[in-house]
Amino acid sequence: MIKVQWFRLALLRMEEQFELQELQQSADLYAEIYEQDAELQEVTKSAISLNVP
Repeated sequence: MIKVQWFRLALLRMEEQFELQELQQSADLYAEIYEQDAELQEVTKSAISLNVP
């Protein structure tokens, strides 16, 4: 039973790591596009100033 619990925890940890990696890749891509796109910069600034989630 302990092995099963350990395996489940390992799978959960791996899933969390994949999610974090995906989030980081998305953030990196957004930052890259943001640097080059004035319209995206304006929309982002407007959303932040309006406190839009």
